[in-house]
Amino acid sequence: MSEFPHDAIIAQTDPIFAQHVQEVRRGSVVLACLSVLRGPHYGYSLLNTLSEG
Repeated sequence: MSEFPHDAIIAQTDPIFAQHVQEVRRGSVVLACLSVLRGPHYGYSLLNTLSEG
């Protein structure tokens, strides 16, 4: 089940738009991870920082 209830409606009415929304979310996760990696983090410290966000 989706985190956002309107996602199911969007996917049914416009699957292309739903795919774009999915890609934006994936890209946001990648950007968040890369922004955390600007500073030095090691092992569990990196995992803790990512889980806080």
